[in-house]
Amino acid sequence: MTALAAQQNGEEAEDVLDRSDARWLRLREIIRTGSLKRGDFVLSSGQTSTYLFQLRQTTMLPEGAALIAEIIVEYMQNHAIACIGSLELGAVPIVSAVAAVSYLNGFPVDAFFVRKAQKEHGARERVNGFCSWSMMWPPQAARF
Repeated sequence: MTALAAQQNGEEAEDVLDRSDARWLRLREIIRTGSLKRGDFVLSSGQTSTYLFQLRQTTMLPEGAALIAEIIVEYMQNHAIACIGSLELGAVPIVSAVAAVSYLNGFPVDAFFVRKAQKEHGARERVNGFCSWSMMWPPQAARF
């Protein structure tokens, strides 16, 4: 159950990982030192901020990507989730890391990403990768 769904139902969300887990503690340190920037920044909204959070700095770091992937694969295995995907660019590094780590851990999962627009060349795909579409919910989610 997502945190939002739990909140709406008056329930508590399940923790993905115990906060004393060494992987969680190391990941927090990597994020704190590599992804949280302090200074003067202009945001995409045009507003200014004295801090900037760039998680990609962590997801593109080998150790950060591996830790995130290990945590996600463990969660997927515990909840019998067999496919992971995302929109292009933002989460592609995470989806790719999860696919690789899942294989190395003996629990290979399908992985895919969805382009914002269909390619104009080659096979003209909008979806790259693989997922057993019969497993998707809701069923209309498979109609790209």
